Amino acid sequence: MEEYNKEFKEVKRLGSSKYMISKDKELFVKISDNKKALKEEYGALKKMNKENSIEGLDFIEPVALEGNKLITKYVDGAKTLIEILDPDLFYKFGEKLKEFHEASYTHGHLQFNDVMHKNNRFIITDLGHLNKKEPIYDLVNAKKGLEMFKIKKPWKHSKCNKCFESFLKGYGNIDKRKFEKQYKKRLRKTIERFRERGMMGKIKVLMIIMANKVGFID
Repeated sequence: MEEYNKEFKEVKRLGSSKYMISKDKELFVKISDNKKALKEEYGALKKMNKENSIEGLDFIEPVALEGNKLITKYVDGAKTLIEILDPDLFYKFGEKLKEFHEASYTHGHLQFNDVMHKNNRFIITDLGHLNKKEPIYDLVNAKKGLEMFKIKKPWKHSKCNKCFESFLKGYGNIDKRKFEKQYKKRLRKTIERFRERGMMGKIKVLMIIMANKVGFID
């Protein structure tokens, strides 16, 4: 990253991707071998920074795409909805997502840990599947992600449930039957994907199945 005359430090690794921020907290970098996905995400972020007109809902600003690196602005001091777990904020984000869908956009891979909040504004940081799925899928994928989070941090079980209930109330009317059908389908696919990941994946599958049986996750 010498072209920016900045020093960077790695902050986390997720799957085959890793993430870095500049020490001056101005730039954020996603590094991945999936260059096609990075290119699509870069284009989607540019599109939404140009087209979005929803008050209180922003998208992280892309800076550059260089090979296997997607460089964006870093929002210092912002926290993700998962870090905050405030039902009121989940309700408000549900309202914003509804506006987003009504403007004929869909996120495609919505996760609450990719939604930050600062100064009464929501900032979406990951947008690699823009307009590739129907609106209900955003709700389903957000729920699936929250359920997996509950397995990792069971002491936050009750708060997570309250937050998701609040999120759905903020979003408004949904086809509950379709939602449940799509959610079960998404959960099955997640289990199938974990089964293909060796011993650690199989352990995760057992955790999901047991959590589901005892009613810890839906």
